[in-house]
Amino acid sequence: MTTRRETPPQIAKPLAAVLTSTYDLAMTAREAVEHRLASIPRQEAEVKEWKENLTTIAATRYPGHDVSSYPVQTRMQREFEQLDRYRSELPDRLNNYSKALQKLERTTGEVIEAAKRVSAGNCVPWPKPPKVLLADPWPRDWPPRPILGKEGPAEMAYEFEAEVLPPRRMPSPTTFTLQIAEHSLELNARYEEGVSYFSDELYSSIRGGSRWPAITEAVRCGIHWPQLDSYLAECNQPWLPEFYVGEMFGLRGILERRDQLADFLAQLSPEAGRWYLSTQPMRSRAGSLDSLDYIEELMAVGLVRWGPEMPPAELLGEIPFGEVKLLFMLAGLSPPRGFEAAVARYGELVSAHGQEFLWRRIRSYIDPSEVVEVREIDGWHREERLGPRARANLMVSTLILLSDINSGAQQVIDWNG
Repeated sequence: MTTRRETPPQIAKPLAAVLTSTYDLAMTAREAVEHRLASIPRQEAEVKEWKENLTTIAATRYPGHDVSSYPVQTRMQREFEQLDRYRSELPDRLNNYSKALQKLERTTGEVIEAAKRVSAGNCVPWPKPPKVLLADPWPRDWPPRPILGKEGPAEMAYEFEAEVLPPRRMPSPTTFTLQIAEHSLELNARYEEGVSYFSDELYSSIRGGSRWPAITEAVRCGIHWPQLDSYLAECNQPWLPEFYVGEMFGLRGILERRDQLADFLAQLSPEAGRWYLSTQPMRSRAGSLDSLDYIEELMAVGLVRWGPEMPPAELLGEIPFGEVKLLFMLAGLSPPRGFEAAVARYGELVSAHGQEFLWRRIRSYIDPSEVVEVREIDGWHREERLGPRARANLMVSTLILLSDINSGAQQVIDWNG
């Protein structure tokens, strides 16, 4: 901390907890800097030794190995790379510690103001910060402290805009034949466009490739095997390809909306439909997704929500809960017990702080443009999507085992035969 403030002797226990947590974060960031500053000179000495005494090191540490041998060269390369990594990590650690000190300054001031409004009750002494944060927050022998701008919203990293979709593709029901081992099998497809891709991916999986491209294409285009559907519906104790799917998952969900799911996905490009079917509906960061190419298409049909379009109350769940509680305590309000309660009481925060203050505070912790929520189809529940996927999984897995002349899979062929 760079500024001494007059602090009250007693504060409410929740405010004290906020301060203690902030001290801990600052000390963790400081210790990360100290550790890296100590490790760099040691690693520099190690690298220097390798450069100047390679022959001696090879003879001492790797007797019987020439200096150009694999173990000697590999170890030397690792030592050089470790030094590069240590040096590259230091600026980020210095920056993080500087931010932690800045946050500590801000939080201390906010807690002092909040303590004036919070009524006396369950109070504790003002928590004392670690001495080094007071006496020597930035040691003189450290590299210069990074100059940080004023805390506030950063520029948004992503820009998305819902795409105008092409005309919806219409169903094109067709029957096609697969040759599996000595069997000619008839399958149905609601959308003929997926037959070629499905067949290619299925044969690829039979040769050892992943099953999932064929599975997602079967769901996307409403491809199913009538013989398997009849077998599973009519057999009292059906065989299942449990090598690939567990019994509970293999028969989970419902199939009533299998065709409706294919019809809904017909609004999208094939690539966007496959991406959606292979992605778990949940809220995540844009950088963690394997592709952002289809976000705008999916936004257009309501399968993706983007952070800047979400109500600010929903974004409370994206910042540390301690900071959420602090917002309530700074307003003289009782802290919520969880994120859901905080969202429900967001109106109280708006009344106390104002919408602009809250939006800036949220933006100081997260970039809303990085928040992406993949959703279920509006009005659908999870099992209505998972049912068609589970059946497609059973179908593809059975066909793979049938190609291996599996006796269990053969039961499907022989059913009512």
